[in-house]
Amino acid sequence: NTKGNIITIATMLAREKIEYLKSLPIQQMQAECAEELEAEHLDGTFTRACEVSASFSETVKVIKVTVSWKGGSQNREVVLETLTRGSGA
Repeated sequence: NTKGNIITIATMLAREKIEYLKSLPIQQMQAECAEELEAEHLDGTFTRACEVSASFSETVKVIKVTVSWKGGSQNREVVLETLTRGSGA
């Protein structure tokens, strides 16, 4: 079904960005998201934005990636969050 396919694609796009950010040192991942003053526009359908914020520890950060799209007359989004120490950890 089309709705399920769109949700799957949006989730994969969010996961792809999270994995990329996790591979970077923390300072670089924060800069990467800060540089995205405008969200990425993907395939003319999706918009992807990221945010890196503090967590319970100085060495651990929260990565939040939001992929949004217009579904019929409503705005839809998939939001994934994860913890990271950066550099693949």
